[in-house]
Amino acid sequence: MQPPPCTPRNPLRVLFIGNSYTFFHNSPEIFAELARAAAPDREVETKLIASPGATLISLWEAQEALKAIRSSKWDYVVLQDQSQLGDGLRDGKDVVNSPTLLDWGVRLFDGEIRKAGARTMIVLTWSRRNEPDQQADLNYAYDSIARDLGATLVPAGLAWQRVRREDPSIDLYVKDGHHPSRAGSYLLACTLVKSLFPNSTRELPASVVGHAIGEAGEIDMTRKVYLVSLSSEQARRIQDVAKSVVEELRRTGGTLNAPKPVHRRTPVSSGTPLAPRDLAGAWTRILNYYPSPAFLSVALQFEGKKCEGLVVVQIPERNQRYEAPAFDCAMSENTLSFSVVTLPVPLLVDRFVGKMVGGRLIGSVERRGRELTNSMTGVWSLGRQPAGN
Repeated sequence: MQPPPCTPRNPLRVLFIGNSYTFFHNSPEIFAELARAAAPDREVETKLIASPGATLISLWEAQEALKAIRSSKWDYVVLQDQSQLGDGLRDGKDVVNSPTLLDWGVRLFDGEIRKAGARTMIVLTWSRRNEPDQQADLNYAYDSIARDLGATLVPAGLAWQRVRREDPSIDLYVKDGHHPSRAGSYLLACTLVKSLFPNSTRELPASVVGHAIGEAGEIDMTRKVYLVSLSSEQARRIQDVAKSVVEELRRTGGTLNAPKPVHRRTPVSSGTPLAPRDLAGAWTRILNYYPSPAFLSVALQFEGKKCEGLVVVQIPERNQRYEAPAFDCAMSENTLSFSVVTLPVPLLVDRFVGKMVGGRLIGSVERRGRELTNSMTGVWSLGRQPAGN
């Protein structure tokens, strides 16, 4: 993909839509300066619309980005979604969400970008410092939507992985372990430049002076600072990695063909055969499902193999308690399953499936629903509730 010819009166114009991953250290301005160095006969103009923690859906609903697309002529619009795609939960731990929100947000923007005569670029972001295994989830989500729409995938997350693996002395994160350091923002900008100017062999500057940017993404047009200042060796290494990763992606037609990650749970043994007398009564103990530790209590009663019950969830740290009847309760030879309505509108359901192992009920839980946008899965383990409790 080559940028269209530019003249001083017709510069290359790039609109950035994202959040703090994009606005940290004013990476659009770093990109513009590097792009001018890569192709000195081209002028480059950028505009940034970003908000801390924003998803593409929230940016769409805020309307400012949409107005910018419609009100001006852009060559490219660069989209960057929330770092974990809207946040998912697995066993109470924050993880990369399902691709649902990303897919929805990119499709909304891509339609308007195409109407405006511009091209969509999607930034494949990086996993957090202590969660490198989650890069596979990001790869699959971003690659799938870019491939489906024919949009340009900017492989920043892949370049991030390679720098971490091959030159760990270059710290790409700030102290929080997920936002980019100045070197990280430089790597993001280099990956964009190499995506747009793949044939340029010019060395890019190691330092960039530009407008300061605040914690909320507001640009201070009255003050210029060093946005990035690296040693020549570090800058060259980052440039080489960005170039290599982009070239590899181009050789595969611009797609990773990333497989969908499978998150397998530790298998529960087959469990002992079940009978109503084994399950009837009250059970209680731990539910690992929410960001805070929770207690799950289930009271079951049977008429033949038909069961019904009451489910209580307590989250002491939040001082919350939730109580609802179980429905769709069923017992097979060695498996108990039941559901609980979590939110009636939209209809969200928590589905519990468990087995009897060593006198305990052990199982998994997953949130389901037609309008589900945040994936949640967890595990639970229950023992008989002591008499009198």
